[in-house]
Amino acid sequence: MTSHALTGSRTRRSAVLIGRGLRTEPVVYFWAIGASALFGGLTVAISQVLGRVTDTIVVPALDGSSPAGRAWIGGLVLAAVGLGLALSVAARRIYAGIGLSNLQAHHRRAVTRRYLELPMSWHRAHPTGQLLSNVSSDVEAATGVFTPLPFALGVCVMIVIAAVALLSIDVWLAAAALVVLPLAVLVNLVFQKYMSPAITRAQPAAATTRSTQATAPAARRATTPPRWSSRPTVSSAMSTTVYGTELDCPSSWRTSRSRMFPVTRCPSSLPESPMSRLSKRITR
Repeated sequence: MTSHALTGSRTRRSAVLIGRGLRTEPVVYFWAIGASALFGGLTVAISQVLGRVTDTIVVPALDGSSPAGRAWIGGLVLAAVGLGLALSVAARRIYAGIGLSNLQAHHRRAVTRRYLELPMSWHRAHPTGQLLSNVSSDVEAATGVFTPLPFALGVCVMIVIAAVALLSIDVWLAAAALVVLPLAVLVNLVFQKYMSPAITRAQPAAATTRSTQATAPAARRATTPPRWSSRPTVSSAMSTTVYGTELDCPSSWRTSRSRMFPVTRCPSSLPESPMSRLSKRITR
């Protein structure tokens, strides 16, 4: 049996988990990461195109040194870059969602296949909530990193391109802008340091809650009396005969019958059926 346990440091476990997911859905994440990288590049490019169009077309047209008819060229360039930006945003979201759904389905199928291989004694020894948590909460926790992965890689591409552009313009401006990145990484590390143990402690509690929710309907069915238990019992009924058969006639039957028929009391006897009369004649 293949072992799926993650060993080593936190960084190594994270890298192994991401590598497994990318190997499981290589084509989908190729397009997701590629679209995200294109988005990062176009985000920087649109600012440069806007500045170039302003300097070469808009300002000369306002000064009168260039014909205003060239403005449509700048508009087409900006529209092309904006269209590419919009398509890259849509593509990265679509492929990232497809990849996440496929990974979760893969994990759930693997867990349920393993469940089918285990004996019934093992299933009886584990609560239902824990089994449900393994195929729901645990799968979501194992694949949660793949939701922001394409977006984060696209941001990395955008940062690299923007850093190169800033360094080509002014070194001190680039240094001031790049100070923000280590601060954001530090805040993220502090957040993970305190939240990861809390999430780990919350998993058993989630399993217990699911187990309670799964067993609650059966417990209610076992303790709730049936609806007909509040009806009158045989001891409070009057006895009558229908076609020679003993019948229980509750005291409430008279009231309900009087609403439908003009009879205000439970009859002591009922008319003899035609079949009964015919059988008596034959026996004579």
